[in-house]
Amino acid sequence: MSTLATQETVASDETPRTLPYAPGWVDRLTDRVRALPLPPWLTYLWCAIALAAVQTAVKWSDGTYPVPEVFTYHLAIAATGPTVLALLHYLDDWAGSAL
Repeated sequence: MSTLATQETVASDETPRTLPYAPGWVDRLTDRVRALPLPPWLTYLWCAIALAAVQTAVKWSDGTYPVPEVFTYHLAIAATGPTVLALLHYLDDWAGSAL
């Protein structure tokens, strides 16, 4: 089982409570992003840029787009995943500080 140590339990030397479930993949991902030396927003921004670049390169290579042309709608679609993950990360931090 996973354990969760809050500031209160660490300060009062109590044993951390046990979660009734294992952390999900989003929780594990945000924990890895927190462990990186970069700020989390920069990590998610680079991920969005990389996905948008890959999608644009694929569209250029298969002839869907003319080579210098980029559609912002498709860039927004590529950036949606990292944006949602960043939102979940910061909402999790906000909720943790509120509790």
